[in-house]
Amino acid sequence: MPIRETFGDAGAALKKASVALESSCRNLDLVPFLSLAGIKTLSGGRLDGSISVTDSLVHPLVSLKGRINRLSVSSFTIPSVDCDMVIDRDRFSADGTLNVSPAHGGSFHGSVPLEPARFLYSLDRSRPVEFELDLSEGDLAALSGVTDLVADGTGRYAGRFGVTGTIASPHFNGNLELNDAGFRLSGMEEKYSQVNASVIIEDTLVTIAKFNGREGKRGTIGCAGTIALKGWKPVEYRVACDANEFVIASLADILAIVSGNVSIGTRIEGGRALPVVTGSCRVRESEVYYDLGSFSASPEAGTLDLPSYIAAIDLAIPGNTWIRTPDARVELQGNVTLYHDEKGTYLRGELNLVRGWYNVYGNKFSITSGKLQFVYAGSFRPVVDIEAETRDPEGRRIYLTLQWHQDDLEPRLTLRHEDPGYSETDIWKMLGGGVVTTQGAGANWDARGTAQNLAANYIERVLNSQM
Repeated sequence: MPIRETFGDAGAALKKASVALESSCRNLDLVPFLSLAGIKTLSGGRLDGSISVTDSLVHPLVSLKGRINRLSVSSFTIPSVDCDMVIDRDRFSADGTLNVSPAHGGSFHGSVPLEPARFLYSLDRSRPVEFELDLSEGDLAALSGVTDLVADGTGRYAGRFGVTGTIASPHFNGNLELNDAGFRLSGMEEKYSQVNASVIIEDTLVTIAKFNGREGKRGTIGCAGTIALKGWKPVEYRVACDANEFVIASLADILAIVSGNVSIGTRIEGGRALPVVTGSCRVRESEVYYDLGSFSASPEAGTLDLPSYIAAIDLAIPGNTWIRTPDARVELQGNVTLYHDEKGTYLRGELNLVRGWYNVYGNKFSITSGKLQFVYAGSFRPVVDIEAETRDPEGRRIYLTLQWHQDDLEPRLTLRHEDPGYSETDIWKMLGGGVVTTQGAGANWDARGTAQNLAANYIERVLNSQM
């Protein structure tokens, strides 16, 4: 008998086969049963209850009743769900209670259309879908046990979310309310308090009708706007945010207090709607300790094929922004623009070194003038000109110049004494610095190594503090 005919007979027999299974279960993995309906967005989930599988083996009728523990979707894990689910030949239906915490939950019901596949089912993208979840007012503290996006929370929240239309063209409705809420996002140090917010979902438009609150001791933040949806994805952003005395504490080795306004718009790139962040901020106060020993002397363009967002934010730094390390204390002043695009993240603009000092082998050099010019797209490497001075044991001035210009692969350092009789090697020995010996030239001060060391231990901190 030909092989094709043999498999054809087996397939025909399988279509005629039937099944009848009734069972109670404990800690049953639900993933194989959800896959019967082509549902792949849910993961985890263990059922304590009963299960029934009847009728055709190829297109069975499935019923599950009981409590599902630890059901996950995206970044959320629901502690438990009490539900009644049915998979029939044309629809997946479910209703029950979603338990956010032992003391708070919300009711849900809905159905998703199915169509028979060659084996089991697949989602029908053209017939109506319906789903509704209603969460009564509850304690925001419970959310930290549901999602790893929130580290801790206080205050009250309530919400409702619904979906109609079809899978191919969904229509959303619902709302989220926060009342006197406080929270901190995971991985972030900023603490928000007294937050009152109202977010409304109507068809294909998400409206941030209200979002205002406090951050830190004196900071305030507000936000309003809309996000347009097409299908399940955002296609247009129109959001405006303002902050006053906002404490930025989540950037490594940077603490800053800023005020300003930021708008979020839209740019289409590669068929995707990218959020475009623009605006201006004034840095009232900032302290920086940043050390990046792997910083490259030569600028290199970024390699982002398609960034997740576009940004151009003007930063006004009138002063009181300090580099603070065991070896340096330098105040910055100027105006720069922070960019993020396909070239990477980089600065354009100019910063002046207003005052400060830097220790070189125990000698405190006072900054007399300095300038950082950010001219490279796709790199934080600046053009550098710095002048500093100290005094020798007899009170005479020693001058230090550090330069790192646009075409220089390495920084250049020079020393001079107010008494022209001293060579750079003499000055360097006077400061306690190292020397190198070259054949036929005797001992000379290590200008190149010192310049590279200064660039690594000081200029890099200045540079990276603006990230």
